[in-house]
Amino acid sequence: MELGENQLNGSIPASIGNLSNLQVLYLQNNQFSGSIPTTFGNLSSLQFLYLYQNNLTGTIPKSLGNLTNLIELDLSDNQLNGSIPISIGSLSDLERLALQYNQFSGTIPQELGNLILDFIDLSNNKFYGKLSSKWGKCKMLKTLIVAKNNITGGIPPEIGNLTQLHKLDLSSNYLSGEIYRGKLGNLGVLMEFLDLSTNSLNGTLPELLGDLKHLFHMNLSNNVLSQKIPLQIGKLTQLSELDLSQNFLTGEIPFEFQNLQSLGALDLSQNNLSGLIPKALAELPGLLHINLSFNNLEGPIPSGGCNLELLYLYNNQFSGSIPVTLAISIGCSLQFLYLYQNNLTGAILKSLGNLTNLIKLVLSENQLSGAISVSIGNLSNLRDLNLLENQFSGTIPQEIGDLKKLASLELDYNQFSGPLPELLCKNGMLQTITVSENMLTEMFGIYPFLDFIDLNNNEFYGELSSNWGNCKLLQILMLAKNNITGGIPPEIGTLTQLQALDLSSNYLSGEIPKAVGKLASMLKLDLHHNQLAGGIPQEFGLAQLSELGLSQNLFTGEIPSEFQNLQSLGTLDLSQNNLSGLIPKALAELPGLLHINLSFNNLEGPIPSGRAFVNLTLEEVKGNKGLCGNITGLRASLYKEIVRSTEEFSETFCIGKGGCGSVYKAQLPSGEVVAVKRLHNVPNMAKDKSFLNEIRALTEIKHRNIVKLFGFCSNAQHSILVYELNIIKGSLMLYLTCIMIVHHQLYTETYQATTFCLIQNVRLTFQILALPSFSEETHLTGVLLQAHMDMLHQCDVYSFGVLTMEVIKGKHPGDLIANLMSSKLEEIELKDLLDQRLLYPNQQIEKSVISIVKLATECLHVDPQCRPTMLIISRLISTC
Repeated sequence: MELGENQLNGSIPASIGNLSNLQVLYLQNNQFSGSIPTTFGNLSSLQFLYLYQNNLTGTIPKSLGNLTNLIELDLSDNQLNGSIPISIGSLSDLERLALQYNQFSGTIPQELGNLILDFIDLSNNKFYGKLSSKWGKCKMLKTLIVAKNNITGGIPPEIGNLTQLHKLDLSSNYLSGEIYRGKLGNLGVLMEFLDLSTNSLNGTLPELLGDLKHLFHMNLSNNVLSQKIPLQIGKLTQLSELDLSQNFLTGEIPFEFQNLQSLGALDLSQNNLSGLIPKALAELPGLLHINLSFNNLEGPIPSGGCNLELLYLYNNQFSGSIPVTLAISIGCSLQFLYLYQNNLTGAILKSLGNLTNLIKLVLSENQLSGAISVSIGNLSNLRDLNLLENQFSGTIPQEIGDLKKLASLELDYNQFSGPLPELLCKNGMLQTITVSENMLTEMFGIYPFLDFIDLNNNEFYGELSSNWGNCKLLQILMLAKNNITGGIPPEIGTLTQLQALDLSSNYLSGEIPKAVGKLASMLKLDLHHNQLAGGIPQEFGLAQLSELGLSQNLFTGEIPSEFQNLQSLGTLDLSQNNLSGLIPKALAELPGLLHINLSFNNLEGPIPSGRAFVNLTLEEVKGNKGLCGNITGLRASLYKEIVRSTEEFSETFCIGKGGCGSVYKAQLPSGEVVAVKRLHNVPNMAKDKSFLNEIRALTEIKHRNIVKLFGFCSNAQHSILVYELNIIKGSLMLYLTCIMIVHHQLYTETYQATTFCLIQNVRLTFQILALPSFSEETHLTGVLLQAHMDMLHQCDVYSFGVLTMEVIKGKHPGDLIANLMSSKLEEIELKDLLDQRLLYPNQQIEKSVISIVKLATECLHVDPQCRPTMLIISRLISTC
């Protein structure tokens, strides 16, 4: 029954098992499904059973072991599973067993070694376990294929008994140990095909391989073989394909390879070979493919190779120029030339223009120089041209525009100048162009088939054309570090396949088009270091976005709450803008957000708690005067680091002195600069109490004009406090002479404060100290500030009044101070003074607040002589 190669489908009828005299059943290459009928075991006369290339499932019926007259069984290319029934070992007349391309598992039955098989193919299954030594009994076996399974252990030495073997393929398993040497030479009579690749075989290559005189294919690649290549391999004169790649072979390429006159393909890549390429190797008449990449070969590239189609010499140490004879001798046969990652010098030869069949030319990462020869325009079949990371100069020749099939052009990291060719790939086949890190100028044309563009770090200028919207296939657009001006064209928002957009470090202005926020495929958006302004679009719905960089622009407004939709966001940089308002709490809930930088904005309110903010540092939020909350800030610093950075509190680093201690400027190993106050050593216990009081005071108070306490340390030698160091740029005198502040000598018991400036964008910090002096009250010493020009200013009560009013009002009290100067306090209602965000106080607290307001008003008196002293203020506050 021969019904093969039709379009029959459905299940195979079980009734076929009733045809007891059937000898031949060909059902191959159909669309049968279901399992193999168990009734087939009744076909006692059957000799040939072909069920290959169907959609059969299930296991092999044990009943097939009853087919004692079966000669050939082919069940390949189905979806059968389970193990091979032991009963198959009873098929004494079976010569051919083909089970490849299924999902069989389990061990290979030893009983198969009892058969008179001449062909067995078990490849592309899931068999495991070791190869049985009983395979050596199959004296008639010509083909043994067990490739692409999970076989372990070593190669049985009994394999050497298979003197009729033509083909042995054990590739892509987990075989280990050495290649058996003892009886390997016995296979030499008829062996033609040997593939042991992609295993874990170790040791050296046996010299006996040279005895396999009829071998035309040998593949031992992707193992752990080491030491030198045996010279005896040069005796395999029938060898057509030799692959020893991806091993640990050393030494030189044997000169004896010149005898391999039938060799068509040689792959010795990814080894540790050294020395020169034998000149005779390049002259082998039949050699079409050479791959010697990823070795330590050196010297010049030999000329020759009259029929080469593929030459891979990349990632070696070849030097000198590209041989002049390369193109002359090869003529038009070469299709793939990979010479990258070597030390080649000189220019691209005009003769390369003769390689009209060349498909890929990769010369990157060498030291080639000069201009690109115009003859490159003759490479009419070229698809990929890669010259990146060389020293090429001059203009890119217009003739590249004649390469009608060019799909990828990579010229990065050279010294090209001038414009890109106007008619670059005028027939529209170009898909990828990367010319970053050059000196190219003018602007870039628009090509509708482009999907990857990298023009970073050039000198392109002008505005982005709205025609970019025509590149509907564009996935990557990188134009960073150029001189591009104007706005971002809204048409960019129509590029629905765009995954990465980098326009950073240009001179772009205007707002981000709302349409950009709707690019659903976007993974990376980088617009940092431009002059973009306005608000960040609320339309940001980039669910797949992982990186967003908008820093160093002029953005205003609040951070959009819609950022909660950026569920894939991992990095967010909004630093150095004019953003205001609160940090959206939703940012803390983004599952993948790990890095965030909000520094140098006008943000306020609490810093959210969440994954992205757990390891937030001071550098990532500094420059926002209204933020509060816990951050990692500075790393914990060792006491020894502070002592070392101040040279054991040398006077050289001292920036201030007071009755309680001295202040030093210290630069930590991390680069952070801090102020370190070292308290004076005194014999009484007042020091310890005062030390703890100051720590308590500064950890409980949070205000943008109160200096931040970073840490403290106390031991037998020193007690130190580490503060934020806020130094005004320029002369303090220049600030103080620009505003109307009357300075009054201040000797304080409880408060030490710098002059408070009423200038916008200028912040001086107060330090509230709960430090009574260690000396008697009559000997209090004020703070000596060593400022620019060694000027000394004693603190002013006026500053305390301004600060008090700001705390009560909740914002800068400039308008209030002006009103107080023109009105009486009685004419101003308390509700107009209080922070509107707080509930109105009860009657008892109201009285205390009114007393504080009156006291602050007295501190703001125009006449300094009418202001109370800080000693009086301190006593009045204690009674409120």
